[in-house]
Amino acid sequence: MLDVTTLARPYARAIFEVALDKNDLSSWSETLALLSEITQCPTVNTLLKNPNVTKDQLADLVIALTKGRLSEEGKNAVHLLSSNTRLHVIPVIAELFEKLRLDQEKTVDVTITSAVTLDEEYTQKLKTLLASKLDRKTNVQCELDESLLGGLLIRTGDTVIDGSIKGELNRLKEALMG
Repeated sequence: MLDVTTLARPYARAIFEVALDKNDLSSWSETLALLSEITQCPTVNTLLKNPNVTKDQLADLVIALTKGRLSEEGKNAVHLLSSNTRLHVIPVIAELFEKLRLDQEKTVDVTITSAVTLDEEYTQKLKTLLASKLDRKTNVQCELDESLLGGLLIRTGDTVIDGSIKGELNRLKEALMG
């Protein structure tokens, strides 16, 4: 059986190319996020798996649930995905599209986890430093995790910078035991 990412990749790439040609990346991001939310709804997800519901009925249902918020191209995409039995991969298409968009815009999502709430000034300094080091615009999201004890845990994509006290203690433990 094919991996869902393998199924979603050509659609994400095609939608990205259309959006890029029309300078409409943000609108497609919103469209895909909306469609992703709809197709992940338990009731809709059940209908997607029901062999008694036709592909046209599924496409019409998804389009109706957007309450008129889809462009003609968005509706065409829903019909295409439905005709190819791919509505269930929309959440992965949305995820892959966002990666392509962020790369195009030279933007990176960064999650900063700390043991205490960071003030706005410190967060802004971190954002500026990270933008400089990563040579990209940064979208920073801060999270709180008191188990870190102190310091920061910074994640962007596959990169993790663990400057937390908890991380230091774990590395010390490993060094002593191994």
